[in-house]
Amino acid sequence: MFFKKCLIFFISFGLYASSVVTLSPAQEGRKIWGISRAPSGASPLGYNMVNLMTREKVEAIFIKYLRTDTDMSQKKRIQLAKELSKKLMVLAGKHRFSPAFILSIIQAESTFHMDARSKVGAIGLMQLMPATAGYISKKWKIRRYQGAASLYDPVLNMEMGVTYLAYLRDRYNDDARTFLTAYNAGPTLVDRFLKAERELDQIRESRKYIESISAKVAGFCGDLSPSMVGPMESC
Repeated sequence: MFFKKCLIFFISFGLYASSVVTLSPAQEGRKIWGISRAPSGASPLGYNMVNLMTREKVEAIFIKYLRTDTDMSQKKRIQLAKELSKKLMVLAGKHRFSPAFILSIIQAESTFHMDARSKVGAIGLMQLMPATAGYISKKWKIRRYQGAASLYDPVLNMEMGVTYLAYLRDRYNDDARTFLTAYNAGPTLVDRFLKAERELDQIRESRKYIESISAKVAGFCGDLSPSMVGPMESC
């Protein structure tokens, strides 16, 4: 009888232990921020387990928020929103980002202002520097880029911005906090901090930037509490 009880105890303990999973920092980042690689053999949109962010919803968001320095007719706005939403869904599938995550980056960077230009010269929806855009265009052979003025094309700007995000994600081994800091503050600064073994949270602006991305994802996902919003799982 004693032997039988011990056997039951060890089996139960083994089942419990096997159910406890320790996540790596990269996995934890993916859980929090909704960034993931599609499993082998997955469909192009297999990056999202439960995708509530349809192309129609993305289109409606662009229609609502898209801004420009010049007057835009409603017909033109709808046409451009259709083009942007279609391209965003393709980019999300290709680079394995959630649509809500990409929209959140756009809102944080430019508040959907396609003619935005920062004091340091970053341009367009995803606030790309011309030098960064030049590097992206050469590395990924994006021939439509013909200099800084090309970045005012919102579709091209978004394509280059998401491509750059994916590059940073891979460069920093899927660690969301690190590659988002690199997108916000630049990889040179991030590399300097990592080499000196300093915490990236010390970059105050980037810490607030990452927090804002999380809140924006929650907003785009709809009426979900922040704790429910791993966009890869729920949006």
